[in-house]
Amino acid sequence: MSDLVPRTATHRAIVTTAWAAAGVVAVSSVAMGWGALGGAGGVLNTATRGERTTEVLDAVTSVAVTTDAVDVHVRYDGVDRPRLVERDLPEGGLSYRVTDGQLVVELTDQPGWRWFSSEQLTIVLPRSMEGSTPDVTLRTTTASLEVDGRFGIVDLQAETGSIEVDGTFEKVTGRTSTGSIDVRGGATEVNAATSTGSVDVHIEGAQPRAVTAQTGTGSVDIAVPRGAYAVDARPGTGSADVEVAQDSSSPHRITAVTGTGSIDITD
Repeated sequence: MSDLVPRTATHRAIVTTAWAAAGVVAVSSVAMGWGALGGAGGVLNTATRGERTTEVLDAVTSVAVTTDAVDVHVRYDGVDRPRLVERDLPEGGLSYRVTDGQLVVELTDQPGWRWFSSEQLTIVLPRSMEGSTPDVTLRTTTASLEVDGRFGIVDLQAETGSIEVDGTFEKVTGRTSTGSIDVRGGATEVNAATSTGSVDVHIEGAQPRAVTAQTGTGSVDIAVPRGAYAVDARPGTGSADVEVAQDSSSPHRITAVTGTGSIDITD
C-alpha cells in the first residue's frame, strides 16, 4: 500500500523533486500562476498550479478514481510504470494507494481551493497492461470522464458531466444525470443512461451480447455490426428508426429508450 505525499510550493515557484517513499516516486512538480489562501489559525496554504507527474512503483491490475470537479482521463502510453499526471490542480488534495493491485486515487475539494475549467487528472498506464485488460472505475460529481484503450469492465458515473469511451471492452457501464455519453469500439455489453443528454453507441467487430441506451431528454444513436438482434425501441416523444435485422429469439439484444427524443439503430 502506498500514499501520495502532499506537496507544497511557493507562489510562482518552479520546483523539481525526486524522492522514494512508501512505493512512490514524484518525478516532477512544476508550479505556475495562481495561489490560494486556506487553512485556519492564520496559516497560509499556497495552492500552486501547473503540471505534476507521479510515478507509481507498485504493481497495478485495476484503477479506481473518485473526484469532485476534476476531469479524469485513463489511457495507455509508452511508459514503464503507471503515472498520475495532474494538470492545473491545487496541491495537497490528491492521494492514492495500491491495495491488492488496485490503484485507488482520490481527489477531493479542499478549503480555499478555486476550481478552474482546465483541471485534469490523467492516469497513464503502460501499454504492457493492455493484454491483461484491467478494470476501470471512475466516479465524479461535476466533471467529464474519458477512457481510451483495451480494458475489461469499465464503470463510469458522474452527476454532471460527459462520458467518453473508445477502445475494446468486456463491459461498459456509463451513468450521468446531465451530460452526453459516447461509447465507441468493441464491446460485449454496453449499458448507458443519462437523464439529460444524447447517448451514442457505435460498436465495431463482433456482435455485442447486449446494448442498452436510455435518456430522459435527448437522442439515442446506436450502430452495431451486421446481424440479427432482438430489438426493444421505445421513444416517448419522438421517432424510432430501426434498420438492423430483427429476430426476437436472437441472443444479441438492443434496448433503446427515450423520454423526449429520437432513436436510430443501424448496422
